[in-house]
Amino acid sequence: MSTRLDAEQRDEQVRVEIELGSSDPLGQLRGLRAADRQLDVWQRQTITRAREQGSSWSQIGDALGVTKQAAWALYNEGVRDALDAVPAAQRAHR
Repeated sequence: MSTRLDAEQRDEQVRVEIELGSSDPLGQLRGLRAADRQLDVWQRQTITRAREQGSSWSQIGDALGVTKQAAWALYNEGVRDALDAVPAAQRAHR
């Protein structure tokens, strides 16, 4: 997984660090919410790459600690949309 962050992700990262460093519990909760959103983005990207590389929903579910049915229900539509957006020729070169 790339550790590079685009400008929006860097801004989000800075916001998370600032909010989590706050002594205000509500500020900390905002920081945790921002971190959760970013983790969700990274998780979806990683699941998409796993599917591109041939991982089954059973394997993905196992890695996430859920059933294959739960993994499929939670992520299939987004993964399918992401894969459909990448031309087949480009996927073959990854």
